[in-house]
Amino acid sequence: MIKVSQLVFEYPGHRALDGVSVHIAAGTVTALVGPNGAGKSTLMRCIAGLDQPLSGQVEVHGIAVQEQPREVHRHLGYLSDFFGLYDRLSVRRCLQYAALSMGVPPSQAPQRVAHVAGQLGLADLLERLPTELSRGQRQRVAIGQAIVHQPRV
Repeated sequence: MIKVSQLVFEYPGHRALDGVSVHIAAGTVTALVGPNGAGKSTLMRCIAGLDQPLSGQVEVHGIAVQEQPREVHRHLGYLSDFFGLYDRLSVRRCLQYAALSMGVPPSQAPQRVAHVAGQLGLADLLERLPTELSRGQRQRVAIGQAIVHQPRV
């Protein structure tokens, strides 16, 4: 499902990834562990198409990330350490916006939002603003935004 081959990524004056290769099969759970500065976040950003590697290849569900990053986003649920919530939108609107921006048809968005809200214990919070939520609740909204489009990865 995710295939990384000989990935090299450099920041100015520092090589963060040096020939990283990994294959993560569908249906598996994989943890990236390592000390600060080891390249875990950089690898994830390259897989998500948010950073461009110096060399190497990344495929998600058979799609080359460097060639079709927007198509990869439709198959990928990615949550960075920055939640990306809109303070002036209700939880419902945050989830709807995420669904629509990932290609969920407008007619299906309300059902997807309701389903994800139920899964994550957000159903009673849909009309509240993110600024009114606890950190844990905001994390769940961010997770909801990452999965509302039912990604494969």
